[in-house]
Amino acid sequence: MDFYNLLPKTNCEKCPQKSCMAFAMALLKNEAKLEECLPVTAEEFQENREKLLEILETIKGAEASGLIVHEELCDGCANCLVACPVNVVDPKAAGGKGPDSDEVILKVINGRIKIVRLEKCRRVSGEVATKTCRVCGDACPKKAFEFI
Repeated sequence: MDFYNLLPKTNCEKCPQKSCMAFAMALLKNEAKLEECLPVTAEEFQENREKLLEILETIKGAEASGLIVHEELCDGCANCLVACPVNVVDPKAAGGKGPDSDEVILKVINGRIKIVRLEKCRRVSGEVATKTCRVCGDACPKKAFEFI
């Protein structure tokens, strides 16, 4: 809805989509480019266009997992590291300190959570690949994880 609310909502059909809502969904799925919406390029929509570009930058790379990490919200508590089903298989994760190997998905670096091996995430690959795993987000008191 954030995408849709920032679009002109004219349903002009100047893009390949039949409506602004369809265009918003295509943007979210990375199936459309913002430049395809001609009305949003008008000067009167400059502020909305900038907000849309900012959101698109935030979700870049989230296509495979549907996971967005808002690092600026993280306080480095490492709850997500300890809760992650993939991370906890690392024996160095015991004691609430978080794993220390290169085989984990998440690490706290300079006080902020970072995705270091997204390909290991249950949301992306493996026998149990499922977009329903939300353990990291559920464990985060700062709500630094978003699932799309």
